[in-house]
Amino acid sequence: MSELYIKVQPPASTETGYQRPTEWLTMPTITSPSLNGLYFIFEDNPNGNALVMRDSRGFTNVDWGDGSSTENFSANAEMSHLYNYDNISSPINVYTEDGSNRNYKQVIVKLTFPGANNAENFLYLQRSFPTNTSGRPAWAEINCNFLNTSNRLYMSDLPYLRIFKCTDIGFSSNPQRALYAMSNNTYKIFEIPTNQFYSAYQTWTDSTFPDDLDLPDCKSAGAASIKGITAKSIGHISASSGTFLQNVNIGFCKDLRLNSGQDLLLNANINISGSINSTATSYRRNFQNCTTRRLVFSAIPAQPSSMANNNGCFTGMKNLEEMIVPGLQNGFSIAGSNMSATALDAMFTSLGTANGSQTITVTGNPGAATCTTSIATNKGFTVVVS
Repeated sequence: MSELYIKVQPPASTETGYQRPTEWLTMPTITSPSLNGLYFIFEDNPNGNALVMRDSRGFTNVDWGDGSSTENFSANAEMSHLYNYDNISSPINVYTEDGSNRNYKQVIVKLTFPGANNAENFLYLQRSFPTNTSGRPAWAEINCNFLNTSNRLYMSDLPYLRIFKCTDIGFSSNPQRALYAMSNNTYKIFEIPTNQFYSAYQTWTDSTFPDDLDLPDCKSAGAASIKGITAKSIGHISASSGTFLQNVNIGFCKDLRLNSGQDLLLNANINISGSINSTATSYRRNFQNCTTRRLVFSAIPAQPSSMANNNGCFTGMKNLEEMIVPGLQNGFSIAGSNMSATALDAMFTSLGTANGSQTITVTGNPGAATCTTSIATNKGFTVVVS
């Protein structure tokens, strides 16, 4: 596979990492444009498990995978299919991951799209059947290709989903809307083209990615789009709305571009290895309780608003060792951080001229007692060291 793809598939000869279960049915080769999904049918549900999908334009047909007739979607209508467990021909397996030890069979559902299509289809794979006692739909693996189509995929809150592969997201005009609702899932194998990783409103919220996967550059990040995710690392992020990295657990992030928003990295467990280019003007709690060791801004507004609101935008940054804020004219607090005298002096040097009466509090930092406060006071700031 080309290096243009993210790929996590542990070698078959190792025992570490996630291995696709050998009892799962073999997935068909991904063709364009189509979606193939491995779906579980549990024995203990009334009349087997049920499946509901919706396509808002009617350009899709579906093979339910149990030998029944292929059906065509009707525009703006939901389609449902009730499986009969006894009639499914696949072998019986036992689902052990959640401790329920339930018997299940499998089908492969196939959705196809009739060629190039500019109409936007709302493709819901997350609908619950009203009488389905298992709760959420039992998709286990999804492989898709949306080349030359405009499908908006909804597949959040799928408790059995472990593998997602997409070889083309489509959506040449609005790519951030293609993988639209992918949140609250646990991805064990995750493959998409590295130049097609987008996030809109709540796209990947509270999802967990493979332990050994480095997520690529995020082309855009909307409000709460990657809030609460768990990942090894993520590349460059361009963000346009608030809370997008709040409550995340990410080893490293490359550089950030913050275009707007507030509470952006509130309670974020993350290290920012590169620089931050910020045009965001509201700084309410933007980095509060963030664990990063570095906050090196390549650009920051001279007087962002709300920096002192809600206990301050840098409060609780106990790991902070380096901070550069070029031209900043507002005061702030980094009390209790981990900055040396050398680091504090560099931060003071990066400041602009204070906008009136402004205070910088560095109490509790290792270098507070020996830093050169005159660098900042000569610019009009008051510096509190104890």
